[in-house]
Amino acid sequence: MNDFPTRSTCAVAVLLFTLLTGQGVQAATVINEIHADPPDKTKPQAFLEIHNPDAGAVAVGGWRISNAVDFVFPAGTTIPAGGYAVVAENPAAFQAQFGFSPLGPWAGSLKKSGETIELRDAVYGLVDEVTFSQGFPWPTASNGTGASMELINPALDNDLGGSWRAAGQSAGPGLPATTYIAAGSDQWHWRPGSTEASTPVAAWRALSFVEDGTWTSKGTPFGYGETFITAANTITGMANVYRSLFLRRTFTISGPVPPAAVLKLKLDDGAVAWINGVELGTRIRYPGATGSDTPVGGAFAVNATEPVVFENINIPNAGSILQTGTNVIAVQMFNSSLASSDLVFDAELVSSPGIPNPTPGAANSVLAANAPPQIRQVDHTPASPVAGQAVVVTARVTDPDGVASVSLDWQAVDP
Repeated sequence: MNDFPTRSTCAVAVLLFTLLTGQGVQAATVINEIHADPPDKTKPQAFLEIHNPDAGAVAVGGWRISNAVDFVFPAGTTIPAGGYAVVAENPAAFQAQFGFSPLGPWAGSLKKSGETIELRDAVYGLVDEVTFSQGFPWPTASNGTGASMELINPALDNDLGGSWRAAGQSAGPGLPATTYIAAGSDQWHWRPGSTEASTPVAAWRALSFVEDGTWTSKGTPFGYGETFITAANTITGMANVYRSLFLRRTFTISGPVPPAAVLKLKLDDGAVAWINGVELGTRIRYPGATGSDTPVGGAFAVNATEPVVFENINIPNAGSILQTGTNVIAVQMFNSSLASSDLVFDAELVSSPGIPNPTPGAANSVLAANAPPQIRQVDHTPASPVAGQAVVVTARVTDPDGVASVSLDWQAVDP
């Protein structure tokens, strides 16, 4: 491949600094989870989690979080053995997202670009300190995707970026995704939105719903007005007559349900989706927030979309929605106008073990007994090598169990 130069164009020398004596022993009470960059910038949902891994409770009344933000733990506050204390930027916004009331609020703001967080005891003695940053070796997936930074193990030095992972991402190789509904699949049942699909209006979204003679079957992608839609999957008679479609499809999960999943929708124009009667967390170009009203067949999409591409609805709580065995997905589609010249639908549903899903007040999703080696202080000289010039790559690699050898994968990047 052109991106990988041969030895004839660039010589490489590798110099590795390896420490075999470990990464340091962490304090008993630790800063364990940092959520500095929530995905929705309009909602103040940042939080910090303090963990007590010891066998006895720790009294933290009068302790404080300082430097980055400032918060004093109320008198009488304790963290039970193996327990957690969560301090939120805005307790009401946090509770709306995560379902329980944390401590807080704090004073100041937690910079997503990184800064120093200090945990100090009642006489201002330093208990723990983390200076995090944005980018390697700190978890890059925590930068606004919805993931928090989670400590792999409380015994690790948490001031090292390699001791952390983004929530939902294992410390080792990721698990492959399982496809439950493939794009371009058949067995989608649909009916026109000229009348409501059921009485009551929401009944058609449930697994127990029995379809009547108004439902027919098609494969995806289907719709009208686009050349890639086959004749068999073309809907006729919709333009200037009705503005929405009701869609249903059953699917089977043969093993355990995934903790998280993603529904990928290709839409022209908008939609609301449910699984097993539970509305998913994102409405695509349909007015109103999730759960704020009952979508009806006479509504319009907010606007049209061109070109048509797959858009993701993340389902971080899939474990509480999906079930082993038969499930049903229901999608209500909307055109942006009655006279719309086209409509397109396709869908894919896959498991996603790596979907960002912070775990405040609970064990970290990345918790592991044996963490991988720490890699940091990666550099190379010269900074801008020319063809035929030797390049020295340096890195500091450490592990409590020692480091026997290190291998280097490298790639040249053109200006």
